[in-house]
Amino acid sequence: MAIQIENAQSGDLRRIEEIAKAAYGHLRASVSEDLWKRWIGGIIDSIHSDKATIIVLKRDGKIVGVIQLYEDAAQSELNGLPDGERAGALRVFAVLPEYQGQGYGEMLIDECIERARKLNLSKLYLHTGYINQAAVHLFERIGFKRVPELDFYPYDQTIHLAVAFCLELH
Repeated sequence: MAIQIENAQSGDLRRIEEIAKAAYGHLRASVSEDLWKRWIGGIIDSIHSDKATIIVLKRDGKIVGVIQLYEDAAQSELNGLPDGERAGALRVFAVLPEYQGQGYGEMLIDECIERARKLNLSKLYLHTGYINQAAVHLFERIGFKRVPELDFYPYDQTIHLAVAFCLELH
């Protein structure tokens, strides 16, 4: 089994969209159809942003996981992230369901941490939801700490709180 972690190519974007939809699919039943469409639409828009690097994990040549690294957290379009500090942000963290629990997500996050340190970033931010318990546990295990003052309710709803995490890099 060969594992590669590399920057995505433009020809990978449709596959990355499919992976995101599959990875987040288990959350669909817990939100309204309108909220789901807006949320997944925001993820797809982010995938096509030129403000970040999309990093993919390939297993035997097939993309099975993805994460997006913003070198400037303020450009991530996530609510309330600081402007002017040397901080990055992570978005679109997704591993195909059949490959989850095998360490691939942690490999992607480790790659982002390594790149962020090489860029001399001081912190990495991200938002997730308690609705996604597996991701919350992974982020906490890696060392991300809660930043409640950056929490927000996306898309003008009041049901599913987007919770903020930060990892100090230095």
